[in-house]
Amino acid sequence: MNRIDVESRTTVFFFLLMSLLLIPSVSTAQVGYNPELLGNAAAAPRPGFSPKIFFDYFNQNSISGNDVEIAIEPQYWIRGFTGDKQKDYIQFLAHIPFGYRTVDDNNLTNTGFGLGMINVNVEHFWDISENKDFVWWFDNGVSVGLPTAFGKNDLRIGGNSYAITWFQENFIRNGKWLFSLSPIAVSYAFKDSNNKTTPGLSLNILNSAVGYQILDSFALGVTTAYQLGNIIGTNDGSGGTLNCTQRLYVGPATSISLENDSSIQISVMVDVLAKNVVRGQGVAFAFWHMF
Repeated sequence: MNRIDVESRTTVFFFLLMSLLLIPSVSTAQVGYNPELLGNAAAAPRPGFSPKIFFDYFNQNSISGNDVEIAIEPQYWIRGFTGDKQKDYIQFLAHIPFGYRTVDDNNLTNTGFGLGMINVNVEHFWDISENKDFVWWFDNGVSVGLPTAFGKNDLRIGGNSYAITWFQENFIRNGKWLFSLSPIAVSYAFKDSNNKTTPGLSLNILNSAVGYQILDSFALGVTTAYQLGNIIGTNDGSGGTLNCTQRLYVGPATSISLENDSSIQISVMVDVLAKNVVRGQGVAFAFWHMF
């Protein structure tokens, strides 16, 4: 591999890490995981179309809960405000999930399946500092959740309500060390038209991935996040408030660069703290391609 190929592969490795969708907690799996993935690909970032496919599996042993999800995410990139493709980008995307869920309820197994909450995002990526050994991409994004979720017995992928989220991410590369740090994501979900509850305000804090680029085409690291749900502005459907939830999970994360401008990301999540939510674990898989 020549120097140009290595630099091209390395550049997109870092850029794609920042391009991963930070999905609001109201639109993730019914069990609530929202992993940050390590990113990699085989060509330099550029304006154009880059679809993503997600496959996730989550399990909650205490309620025999199993959650299988597939999501498609068309992404489109254009040059940003400076017009310089090396300086900033604007990204438009839609996250469209489909899921199947089973839960053991009083020794009876309930199942639900269908379309989840669709999210539409606009994000701006800004290259704050870049040189041979140090790169810093700064991302601000807004996500709007749409009330598209449906399923049997209230087993749905996300809530059937409008939601809005602002989030901020920082991607930093120092040598071969990779840091994807999202210090905060603030979400507000409105009244659910099916169960009449209002989830209100939620926070994702330090939803992050840290890894080491072992090879040009392979990185290994860890992912973690702390989530607070139902903080304020909640309604249980009868005029009361919902209990505030907490979840902290950690797990390994990896990425593999493929040929033809493609990549695979995998993360494993295991709860180490779960309050007013059922403890669980899961694995998230993503495939990305840049046309």
